[in-house]
Amino acid sequence: MGYKLAAKTYFVPQNTLERKVKESRTTLEDSAAPTTLVKVPLGPKKRTFSGDEVKELCNYKMDMESNLYGLTTKDLTALAYTLTVKNG
Repeated sequence: MGYKLAAKTYFVPQNTLERKVKESRTTLEDSAAPTTLVKVPLGPKKRTFSGDEVKELCNYKMDMESNLYGLTTKDLTALAYTLTVKNG
């Protein structure tokens, strides 16, 4: 199976797939191991927030902007990270 078909079949970006194969081939050349291990699972990314949580974040951002306190990208990223850690 080629990179393009594998990328479409498994919903993985083609560049990521090529990079992981290249890394595994260099690992194989460096060691005498008969098998190659890819440490990062390939496939669709796991969702961090549910649809309701995303809507809640968007509503919070819109409320803050309506109160003339615009959030920067850095502020929003920090808030999302805090919520992720808090909710496990």
